[in-house]
Amino acid sequence: MWRRLAPTWLALHAIACGSSTDGAAPGSAQASSTAAARGAVLEAAENQSSASTSSTAKAAADPVVAIAATQLEVGSTPGDAGRDPTLEPPLFSVDLGPFDIDRAPYPNEAGRPPMKGVTREKAASLCKERGRRLCTEAEWELACKGPEGSLYAGRAGWDDACSRDPSSCASSFGVVAMGAYREWTSSDVAAVGDVKAGAAVRGAPSSASPLDRRCARRSSVEPSTSSNDLTFRCCGGAPNDVALPAPKRGATFERAELSASALEEMFGVIPQLSKLKDLKYFDAEAAARTVTSKADAGADPKGYILTTTPLSWRPVPGEELVVVTGLANEDSFIVALYRLPDGRHRVASSLVLKRDRGPVILAYDRSVDTRLEWSTCWQCPGESGRITYRDDRRVVITQE
Repeated sequence: MWRRLAPTWLALHAIACGSSTDGAAPGSAQASSTAAARGAVLEAAENQSSASTSSTAKAAADPVVAIAATQLEVGSTPGDAGRDPTLEPPLFSVDLGPFDIDRAPYPNEAGRPPMKGVTREKAASLCKERGRRLCTEAEWELACKGPEGSLYAGRAGWDDACSRDPSSCASSFGVVAMGAYREWTSSDVAAVGDVKAGAAVRGAPSSASPLDRRCARRSSVEPSTSSNDLTFRCCGGAPNDVALPAPKRGATFERAELSASALEEMFGVIPQLSKLKDLKYFDAEAAARTVTSKADAGADPKGYILTTTPLSWRPVPGEELVVVTGLANEDSFIVALYRLPDGRHRVASSLVLKRDRGPVILAYDRSVDTRLEWSTCWQCPGESGRITYRDDRRVVITQE
């Protein structure tokens, strides 16, 4: 008997007041507080409660908001909905010195719309005329997240009211319209993978999905661009120009060190997997012989590497998962886990084969980065499947 567990995503996100809640649609963005993302093993975002939360912060009366020296958790948690691992580093802490930031985009005057359609150089020049400078992206992210580390400016999910009237939505620092527009920063993005080097732009255009309005989201734009959806705001004080590291591309597939006892301990705190006990890994050579010997005539795993040991998988730059298969009493399983900093993990997807002792093998082709196979009978219908890293950066385990 087969039992499919929906990809388990964690409870680190909540829906903002006024957000759309059509199932798992982008409008139901489940938000992750950086302060909450500290467990040793995190579930996945889909399993999170969707309590409606929003900030009570009001826009500052002063057109310039002073922010004291503090620590910022830069980036996002692997597995967060909408996260782009090539551009958003896993959370890391940096100390920022004091600075001040315009309450609203330039010209930062009540009743006047943001200035758009200027290059980054022109934006910097206009700030300089006021004795100020373009904000760095770390300063922008702090002003958006606030001291509590909100996923969106002042709230746990995007409120459509913030798109209709950006000046009505403030971060907990009282800075308005963050995420409602694309904004130039003085920082740069390094080239990596499909991302071209360019200027770091924060926020999102009016046509963007709510997930693209997260405080950690960044994009790379040619500095000479003068788009009618690009604005900017100015900052003062010594610049906090923190360089966000570009991910390094390691081997797509390689053996991972993870004992069965450590894996069982991790499963013990995951509701969907906590009943899996007495975990054992399959013997690689014996499992390969069994699985391939049961295959249909003519089925040949040529070109694939077969394994039953934990596998480190890097489908795209900046993303690393551990894929495991094994036996838990009478059930076998396939589980994919995101690797987080400091040895932590987060569930990506899982499949339990009830009352099926396997063995189950993993199979991968080094020429295919975003997919690997699993099987109890090589290429037998219903006894094989795929583990896929989709275009939306979600991991799914399917039976085929």
